[in-house]
Amino acid sequence: MFDLLLDLSVPRKGALNGAAAVIQKICGILGTDFDRAMHQTFHRGAGQSVQLGDHLFQDQRLLRGQFRVCPACLRNDIGSDLTDKTALNAYARMTWSISCFRVCPKHQLFLVHSPEPGPSHEFNQTWEAWLPEILDGDLD
Repeated sequence: MFDLLLDLSVPRKGALNGAAAVIQKICGILGTDFDRAMHQTFHRGAGQSVQLGDHLFQDQRLLRGQFRVCPACLRNDIGSDLTDKTALNAYARMTWSISCFRVCPKHQLFLVHSPEPGPSHEFNQTWEAWLPEILDGDLD
């Protein structure tokens, strides 16, 4: 993701914070609908709140520095054969970043943490190294 932002000359911090001007620039370059993108992007609301769609969350209700996933969601994204190419099909779900969500709403499985600490924003995680452990159920 960061390589794409760099190629688009878009500031990483603005994209991570859901800055409207940055999201609008990305949408203009990629030819996507700005309103839909903003509805599906975490962005700062009034004060310490963060908005996602029509929902406001207090900042402390969102996970930072952690990365949780549903192994079944990742397995569905990737398919039966884990390769460098199929791993690119896996993507993070917004619900994984909301602290009160502990179980995948689709699969009813507990969300699991990566075996390595994540960076300051959960969607920045480069997780190819530990993805096989999650999919194989080898996590502690």
